[in-house]
This record gives sequence, structure tokens and C-alpha cells, in this order.
Amino acid sequence: YVYERLDTMNTVLVDRFGSWFAYFLSNFKYHWTWSEWEECVKLNKTDPNHPKPKFLKEVFLKLLWLTFYEKLKDVIPDEFVTLLPVKPGYNHKFAEITPENSLQAKCAKALIESIKNKEVLDMMLGSLDPLPDGAIDGRELDPVYPEAKLEVVVQTILRVGCKSISHISVALNRFRDLIMAVMLIRMLKYAA
Repeated sequence: YVYERLDTMNTVLVDRFGSWFAYFLSNFKYHWTWSEWEECVKLNKTDPNHPKPKFLKEVFLKLLWLTFYEKLKDVIPDEFVTLLPVKPGYNHKFAEITPENSLQAKCAKALIESIKNKEVLDMMLGSLDPLPDGAIDGRELDPVYPEAKLEVVVQTILRVGCKSISHISVALNRFRDLIMAVMLIRMLKYAA
């Protein structure tokens, strides 16, 4: 009944309904009578700004906060795949080695290997030793500009946890000692 009235509803209510519906789907194994909503796919082809396909696009976008893209693509019927958002990805700053970031990229790669090998904190910190203590562009230590080591650590942790929000949360939690150690070293050097 609510779905049929989407085009006349207040946008705030539509958004709240979308949030509730995404939560509902994730808690009930994505079971739904999708055949009743097949008109969305047809409407999306003729009028992508129609409220019904827009609603489902928003629901699928909200579901990405609750599940993986691949799982969502597997559980919805094939005809609804066109309504899925673009597959999310992560642009790791040091994924490619360029003349500007060669040292950082090499250290990031070494840190990823340390993480994969489940090495101790000292070994992880050792993979950052080639980096200077200050900003990479040669400036003096600046409390505003992130230190090169800290930048590599944060980018690498985000890369390791880029599958989902829960993976990022776990990665940040698991490697908080590494972040704290880099920050402590930075603060001690800045204070000296």
C-alpha cells in the first residue's frame, strides 16, 4: 500500500520508509515478492526520475551499508540488477608507484605484507622506517600536515578494510595500536 503511494508521499516519509525497508530486507534474508514491483524496471527505462525506481535505487544504496555488493546482486532478481548503484570501490592513494610517491608506495606495500603476515607491531613500524619523520615534501614538521608515516598507515588500513563498513571498523580497531604508535612518535619528535 505504501509503495503504491510513493509518488504522492512526502520525501521525508519516503526516505524513512526506504530506510525501514532496507533494514527489513536485511533482517529477513532479502525475501520479498519482487514480482509485484517489476514495474520499477520498466519505469526506470522510460522515466528514471519516477519515484518508484528512485525509491528502489535508494533502498539498494542503503542496503550496501548492511551487506556486500556481490551478495546484494545475488539475492535480488536479475531484472532488478539495473537499479543497483555502481559497485563501490576504494582508491588507494599508494596503489601505483609514481615518481612522486615511490617511497610511500613501497612502504605501503611492505606494511600490507606485514599485516597479511600478522607480524607484531615493531615489525609493522619497521616497514615505515624508510619514510622521513616530517612531511614528504621536505617541510619542517607541521602539526596540521599529516606526517608521511601517518598518511601511509591510514591509507593502508583503509585499503585493508575496504570491503565494507564493518571491515573498516574491525581494521581500525585491530590496528589502533599502530596508529597510536605512529602518532606518539610524531608527537615526541614534534615536542623535541
